[in-house]
Amino acid sequence: MKTKYTCKILGVFLIILFTRSISAQVYYYYDNNGNRITSTYTHHAPERRKDTDKVKIYPNPTNGMLNVSISSFGNCGYADIYIVDGSGNIISTQKTSSALTTVNLSSYNQGMYYLRAVMCDQQYTCKIVKVNPGAPPAGTQHPIPAPVKY
Repeated sequence: MKTKYTCKILGVFLIILFTRSISAQVYYYYDNNGNRITSTYTHHAPERRKDTDKVKIYPNPTNGMLNVSISSFGNCGYADIYIVDGSGNIISTQKTSSALTTVNLSSYNQGMYYLRAVMCDQQYTCKIVKVNPGAPPAGTQHPIPAPVKY
């Protein structure tokens, strides 16, 4: 029985650790002899927003420097910016109160990343495509060589 409560407490701790802006409540219930008979917990994670009205990123795809434009910080006055890889690992964090922030991705391999901006109780997520330097810009085509006459 001790393992069951340890797992619940560890789970709540991990949720709080990785979301940072979570509110949680734990309730314990006891019988008349003072023995704990049950516990419950509730948590409220920040609202996840898929629209990008407040957060815009460019250029995307990028080969290193990514501009993050935030139109409104709400009541917080700042935003926590996280860069997350495809496995869900947070690889970079940055706090900003500026409407335009630059994030340096040049040291990361090419691939798919996510930018998560958390402001007060709202969370915005944008997909980032990182390409190697020297890659052609998005939307351009490689020239097709002319046929060779023999």
